[in-house]
Amino acid sequence: MKVLTVLIFVLIPVLSLFGCKSSGDARDESTLPADTADTTVMMIVPVDWSDFIKIDGVTYIGDFRETEITPDRIGERIGEVSCGVPIVYTDGRGNITDDTPADGASFLCSIGTELFSVKDSAHSIAALIDGRYYLYSSD
Repeated sequence: MKVLTVLIFVLIPVLSLFGCKSSGDARDESTLPADTADTTVMMIVPVDWSDFIKIDGVTYIGDFRETEITPDRIGERIGEVSCGVPIVYTDGRGNITDDTPADGASFLCSIGTELFSVKDSAHSIAALIDGRYYLYSSD
């Protein structure tokens, strides 16, 4: 019985570690930008984006669709979301892509989401998502 206990608690976990060895670099360089595909080291940098919309050079922050506003507070249409967030990567030389979102970018809103002014706030906009208006505010 002691031998069986030793096998279960010592030998089996040790042997299972051999199955965890990495098999090498599995990246697909065909999906990387052309000017960086020939570098020896390429890393995708994880970026934790907040819920935002950038329009007319101003970044508006939302709260992951927690603040819904009523249609009577909605002003004129001011634009729409035209792109998502940038993909950020670094090459082996330490060069990092521009991680600044472009005008018209949003993290959560789909491309084409309509944006509106808010009547009682000069520092807020509203995004029309699934028939509801959600508030985004600048600093």
